[in-house]
Amino acid sequence: MDRIKHSGLSHAQVEERMAKGQVNLITSVNNKSIKEIILKNSLTLFNLINALLAVIVIMVGSYKNLLFIISILVNTGIGIFQEIKAKRLIDKMSVDEISAVRLVRADKEVLLPKEEIVIDDILLLEKGSQIPVDVVNLDEKVYIDESLITGESDLIEKNSGDTIYSGSIIVQGKSAMRAIAVGEDTIINTLTLEAKKIKTKKSKTQIDIDKILKVIAFLVIPVSLIIFLNQMFFTDLNFSSPDSKKLLLIGGVTAITSLIPEGLVLLASGALAIGAIKLSQKRVLAQDLPAIETLARVDTVCFDKTGTITEGKMTLSDVRYFSEKEKVDQIMSTFIQLDKDGNATTLALQEKYNQEIENLAFEKFLPFSSINKYQALQVKADGTYILGAFDIVSADYTAEQEEAIHQAAKTGHRVLALVHILKTIDDKDILKSSELLSLFFIQDKPKQSALEIIEFFKNQQIDIKVISGDHMDTVAAIANEVGIDGNAVDLSQVNLEEEPTLDLEDISIYGRAKPKDKREIIKQLQENGHVVAMVGDGINDVLALKNADCAIAFGNGEDATKSVAQFVLLDNDFSKVPLIMREGRKVINNINRVAGMSLLRVIYTIVFVALMLFTVNHFPLESINLTLVGVLTIGVPSSLLILENDVQRIKNNFLDRIVKEMVPYGILIGISIFAFLIWTNSRPIYSVTNPTEISNSLFITDTTLIIGSLQLFVLYMICKPLSNYQKYVILFSMLIFYTTYFITPISRFIGTTSIKYLYFIVPTVLCMLAIKLVSLIYHANVKEK
Repeated sequence: MDRIKHSGLSHAQVEERMAKGQVNLITSVNNKSIKEIILKNSLTLFNLINALLAVIVIMVGSYKNLLFIISILVNTGIGIFQEIKAKRLIDKMSVDEISAVRLVRADKEVLLPKEEIVIDDILLLEKGSQIPVDVVNLDEKVYIDESLITGESDLIEKNSGDTIYSGSIIVQGKSAMRAIAVGEDTIINTLTLEAKKIKTKKSKTQIDIDKILKVIAFLVIPVSLIIFLNQMFFTDLNFSSPDSKKLLLIGGVTAITSLIPEGLVLLASGALAIGAIKLSQKRVLAQDLPAIETLARVDTVCFDKTGTITEGKMTLSDVRYFSEKEKVDQIMSTFIQLDKDGNATTLALQEKYNQEIENLAFEKFLPFSSINKYQALQVKADGTYILGAFDIVSADYTAEQEEAIHQAAKTGHRVLALVHILKTIDDKDILKSSELLSLFFIQDKPKQSALEIIEFFKNQQIDIKVISGDHMDTVAAIANEVGIDGNAVDLSQVNLEEEPTLDLEDISIYGRAKPKDKREIIKQLQENGHVVAMVGDGINDVLALKNADCAIAFGNGEDATKSVAQFVLLDNDFSKVPLIMREGRKVINNINRVAGMSLLRVIYTIVFVALMLFTVNHFPLESINLTLVGVLTIGVPSSLLILENDVQRIKNNFLDRIVKEMVPYGILIGISIFAFLIWTNSRPIYSVTNPTEISNSLFITDTTLIIGSLQLFVLYMICKPLSNYQKYVILFSMLIFYTTYFITPISRFIGTTSIKYLYFIVPTVLCMLAIKLVSLIYHANVKEK
């Protein structure tokens, strides 16, 4: 095909169509716009509540108690900044590396993002290309796979003038095509098809955090009303007094702001965005942020053989002739000339058969596909010549031939057979009773890094499955060479959809797998409770990649595989998979460790407020009193700990740990604060001159010391056993927290004094002992399970 056969649109014609909106602009579900990111992070229920509370604080003139708004703005701003930075990085890498399409414009070939295609653009597409818009084929015959649209992996012939719908994949051939529908008018955007839905699943931790936030959102409004009603009618405050009114409103605002875990969402989204940025520095494109965590939870990895654990560079090591050599060479030369796309096997044969030989006159040609695993050439009055996998074309082999095939397969060779049969290509029995003309032994060496990668998976107790279209013996030989043991099965003898009787847990090696087989294996493993990752680079891997929990493609792979993958290895380096897994584990382990700290304040505030309903005491703290405590004993250490390089296997359930460990801790802290309040009211320990009143600044000092000390102790408990980094973070947080009480401008601003009494030690130590007891009970139960 002449690549510049068509002149394409002029620049003026392109601008005219863009002005009319005839451009392929579609906002991908998993790629939010900057506006959407800003709105998502800003317009939340909790931000709305905080804004209303800020208005109340302004109305009463207590401006220093607005400090909580700064914390909200910083959290929201950081979340927006990190997501936008990650988005821009991903967008740039996607356009530069995997999302471009070759067009003809003004008599020149240009490479442009798919989003810039306009109506009537001329696209130059070839084998492996996923059709980005609805097109009409203009030149050469191509064969396509519509499985992403129909779910059926059938090979469909498309001639010049035929319409080809977006989402289809070119399996064989290359041609110029004219865009007839773009953007939301394409067929893929008007049909609701499971095979093409973009994965936008949230990670497990995000789902758990959403559940927690829903519970808090459900509680925050009724609890807020209870707080204000209690302050107004059931406390010792005189609501008619301006000072009392101010105290009531500030106390209510403080209690409500303490119910809002402003750092929780930031923690998850920020950590995932940071993970994506770090992966990009290693030339790994993360197209779906939640998948970073999903991969961390993977317990089963499936991958194709060719190009994944092997180099993907086929070499022809031997040829056995069983017919006239000159005739075989002519047939093979014809096959090579017709197979214009040149897969790895064809390229290996090209070195020998790409000769100046007169091609065989033929009537019909059937190109190779991963579904049929053969190609065929129909010759007038001479039947059909078939080149394909030795066991698929089904020749009548002699014992000597079978032994040669068996020995080659056992050493990891791919064995092709050239056979002849006196039938047409369309005959249903074309693969029966054929005559063997020649055997071809093709070798693909394992990657040097494959053994190390497989060893990593084994050490991490991750199950490994090799699923290949090659013969079972060939796949098993390569798999064994890189350290993959286990049972093997020939899927040409099994129908997984109709008879799912195989025990997939005991099978590690699958041969003769068709695209549907790969998908079915993924589905059955998932039904067995596994989190499955799929690594692939070819069209035959698309369905499996689409259905896997986590899909990983190669930068030099087909467009179709990259379009459905969550991760693209831009340097085509399979050894990057453990890197992605480590980054995911780092993200999820750090989130799991510190996310509970953001909820701790919510829990003890609810407990404290609930207990206060049985007294006539007003809420004794102001927002400014708790802001610094939260920043220094939760915000600072959490921000530092989320950067820790913790790549341990994920051991505990985030939500389960929150419910069974953090909730008891929060209850105990709430009881301790309440007990201290009752103690200081019943026994006026701070004032000798006026025993009927509590010295407010001294009480606030001790209360904040109790809260801060217990929060640091809980942080210590959930980090055990401490790494050196964790020790430094906790010691640093303790140092700056206690130091602030001796810096007069700071202590005066937040309403505390320097530490003069040690009354806070008693409730703090007692609560620490109770927390330690709860921890022992919890971990004993976990260990027993």
